Amino acid sequence: MFINILNYYSQIIDESLFDNQSNVSSNISLVLKLFGTYYLLNKSISGIPKIKSLIYKKIKQNSYVNNYITTKINEVKLDIKKDLNQNIKDEKLYLDIPTENVNPEDILNLINNYNQKELGLINSGKVSGCIYHNNDKLDSFMNQVFPIYYRSNPLHPDIYPFVRKMEAEIVQMCASLMNSIEPSAGSFTSGGTESILLACKTYRDIAIEKGITKPEIIVASNAHAAYWKAGHYFNIKIIELDSYFDDIKDMFNTKKLESKLNKVINNNTIAIIASAPSFNHGIVDPIYTISDIAFKKKLYLHIDYCLGGFLLPFLDNESPDFRLLGVSSISLDTHKYGNGPKGGSVILYSSTKLYKKQAFVKDDWSGGIYGTSNLSGSRDGNAIVLTWATLMYHGFKKYNSNAINIKYLTLKLRSDLENIEEIFIYGKPETCIVGVGSDKFNIYLLTDKLVELGWNINILQNPSSFHFCITNNHNADTINNLVEDIKKCIQEILMSKKNDQKQEVKSIYGTTQKINDPEIIGDVVREYMCCLNELK
Repeated sequence: MFINILNYYSQIIDESLFDNQSNVSSNISLVLKLFGTYYLLNKSISGIPKIKSLIYKKIKQNSYVNNYITTKINEVKLDIKKDLNQNIKDEKLYLDIPTENVNPEDILNLINNYNQKELGLINSGKVSGCIYHNNDKLDSFMNQVFPIYYRSNPLHPDIYPFVRKMEAEIVQMCASLMNSIEPSAGSFTSGGTESILLACKTYRDIAIEKGITKPEIIVASNAHAAYWKAGHYFNIKIIELDSYFDDIKDMFNTKKLESKLNKVINNNTIAIIASAPSFNHGIVDPIYTISDIAFKKKLYLHIDYCLGGFLLPFLDNESPDFRLLGVSSISLDTHKYGNGPKGGSVILYSSTKLYKKQAFVKDDWSGGIYGTSNLSGSRDGNAIVLTWATLMYHGFKKYNSNAINIKYLTLKLRSDLENIEEIFIYGKPETCIVGVGSDKFNIYLLTDKLVELGWNINILQNPSSFHFCITNNHNADTINNLVEDIKKCIQEILMSKKNDQKQEVKSIYGTTQKINDPEIIGDVVREYMCCLNELK
């Protein structure tokens, strides 16, 4: 971090942002003192991220540093906003509620026009994840179902008893898939993040009842970001391990994993998280071993099946689920490989006793007794109805067929990329995601070139990499085209290096690798969030 700050000062000097030489000397002196403090603390005290944050804030109080950083962040913001608004720059903006109602036919024309402009990328097959099916018959069927319950609200089961019935059936179908002995112990949620938040909130509440005032949850760095979000929201300390694997390429060693977990498990530990598979590189965590450890230590174990929930159970009768004694909860997304509408997910527990802890109850509210199982109150009943209809439409055999095809395409992509010597694959992915890295060149140069060719891929960091998530929207031609484009792009990168041409990385994750500080990156991301609402 401090090397970056010193670089900032160097640039400030070069750009003559200081009024006089004395200011330059005094400000550089301040930074050097803070750097020395950081170095000493780094040698003697743990918890450096907090210390770094405090020192960063102290440095940022200096007007010269703050002005420079603010200027650079604003430059990034303008670039982000320009990119975001590129596709809508010629569209009329509606920033106030129309004085008079707009003709319904005109509204439909506008929406259809928007959709037509988006279909090019959606139907190209070049999108990683995001679009999980391309079934016109299913879409047509959903269009027929949608108008029936679009005004329904499952908060009122007395008014919508059949929405309640369908929601309960979704939960129980998923619980059956996960071999639960208490199939009613769970709820339908708005997506994987809500499912994760609810599980973490449940374990936090149990910890508080046990007198644990500083609860901790163990996760691997490849877990979904929602666990850190849960930690932030619910005051849970997230204990992050680099990986559950000794070496991602050699997978894991049971004894080493036990040793690694035993070093971080303590009296404040309330749960362990495992992914099946992880979002970043598509690797399934060693859940059998983790389950044994959780059971022996009397800890809760949550399996994040948000990606693999509608794949692994259809591919392997021995896929980890509630048959493992250590498993206490599972989340799986119906809106991914379940092919249901956004957003839909299910959180399941091994017992109704645990599920009851998820609920919020206000029994003395002046408006009456109030209780909900989810984070939200009113919910979209149509998401439930459409999800239920999708599960019924596919049936077990169709999901099984889809899963077999996804696995075939995943293995094909992995095999084809393993034959390219300039890159490597993380682990031995078999489910739906293939993660790619390189020891030969900056991998973000490759991602930039793929984006220029129309590919929408997931760019990763720590380590520098990217992945491609295969869905029912892809086929063998998709894989062949991606592999050929990767080969072509790599050759261009190698040729430009040989010719000593300047190579610039454009990816935002490339930036985070250069300025590896959450404080600075956090400022940029918050500006990005603001940009989403700035249409001009």
